[in-house]
Amino acid sequence: MLAAAMERESIDPYDVVGVPPTASPAAIAAAYRAAAKRLHPDMPGTGDPEAFVRLQEAYRILSDPDRRAAFDQTRRGLHRPAWRMAETRLGFTRAMSWRRPRFLVPLLAIVTVIALTQSGALFLQPAPQRPAVAVTSDMAPAASVPRRAPAGTGAAIPAEFAEADHFIAPGPALAVPNGQIEAFTPVKLVRLDEGGARAEIRLASGLTATADAARLMPGDSRAARQAACLHLAGAPPRSGQMLLRGGDGPGALRVENRETQAAVVKLRDDAGRTVASVYIGSRGSADLTGLPAGSYRIAYAMGDVWSAPCGRFAAGMRAQALRAPLVIGVPTRISVPDAGAESIDDDDFVRD
Repeated sequence: MLAAAMERESIDPYDVVGVPPTASPAAIAAAYRAAAKRLHPDMPGTGDPEAFVRLQEAYRILSDPDRRAAFDQTRRGLHRPAWRMAETRLGFTRAMSWRRPRFLVPLLAIVTVIALTQSGALFLQPAPQRPAVAVTSDMAPAASVPRRAPAGTGAAIPAEFAEADHFIAPGPALAVPNGQIEAFTPVKLVRLDEGGARAEIRLASGLTATADAARLMPGDSRAARQAACLHLAGAPPRSGQMLLRGGDGPGALRVENRETQAAVVKLRDDAGRTVASVYIGSRGSADLTGLPAGSYRIAYAMGDVWSAPCGRFAAGMRAQALRAPLVIGVPTRISVPDAGAESIDDDDFVRD
C-alpha cells in the first residue's frame, strides 16, 4: 500500500504535506487542509488526483501519533549512518591532521559534504508520477458497488474486497467489452508481465481482466474508499449546518467544538436511528432547536474533508460516543471532544 511505502520511507510524508518533522499536529492539519484544497481533483488548474491520494496517505501517517512515531524512528535510522560516517570522518581528520599533508583536511571535508548531500537528495526524491491510461479486457461487467457517486463525478464508493491490494487510479472508468470498471474499484493484482507494463487483476466478483499497470494504485479496500471519498467530497458544509433532522419538539441542544478539526455530531434514539446530525467547523458551535424530547445516544466524529456521499471524513477521522445517554427536554449543552467519551469504529459512526 502507498501508506506502507511511505512508512518504509520511499516517500517522506513530511515533504508531501509540506511541513518540517518538528511540526505540531495543528500545523500538520492546517498544511494538509491547504494542500487538499489546492490538489483536489475538482480544483481547476491545480487539481492533481494522484498527488491528492499521496497527500491523503501522508496525512494518515502524520495524523496518527503511533504511526508518526514509528515513521520518525525509522526516519532517524535512515539518516543516522550518513551522519555517523560524517562525524567519524571529521573526527579522524582532526586526530590525524598533524601527520598528514594539509590538503587532506579540506579534501575529507569536501567528501563529507558530498556524502551528506547525496543522502539528503536520495531521501527527498519525489515519487514518480503515473499517467492515467485506459484499460481494455475481455471480462464481464464489474460487480455493483453499494452506492453510486453523484452524476458526473466518474467514480463510485468502493465495496469491501478483503483480498484487494490495489485499486483503479482516479480517472475515467475503464471500458471493457461488456461494461466498465469504475475508478477506485479495489482489485487483487494477480501478476505482472515480464516488462511490468501489463497486469492481470481480479475483482471482488472473481472476474479477471488485463489492465495497464500504470492505472493501478497500491492500496486495500479502505485506501480505495478513502481516495474515492476525497474525490467526491466537494465543498464542506457551513459550520452549524444540519445534515439530518427528523421529528419536532421542545428540546434544544448547544454543541461546541473545541478542536481545530471539524466535527459531525449525531443524536441517536434507543433503536439506534439517527434523529439529527450537525456539522460544526473548527472551534465552532451550533444550536439545535425543535428536537423531540427524550433520551439520546451522542456519537461524534472529527477529521478533515467531510465527504457527504460517504457520510464520513475522508482523512484523519476518529469517531467517539458519550458513555451515558443524554436527556433532552430543556436546553442542554455539550462540548466535543469529551474526556469521558469512548472510541467507536468509524463504520459504526457512519451507519444510520
